[in-house]
Amino acid sequence: MTDEDMLVLAGLAGLAWWTYVFLPLVFFYT
Repeated sequence: MTDEDMLVLAGLAGLAWWTYVFLPLVFFYT
């Protein structure tokens, strides 16, 4: 696994985490 692969995985994990955090907030406040 290369450094670029790690960056891609980290980016996807971060995106999934933000989605997991923000979707409930959006549904809660709308």
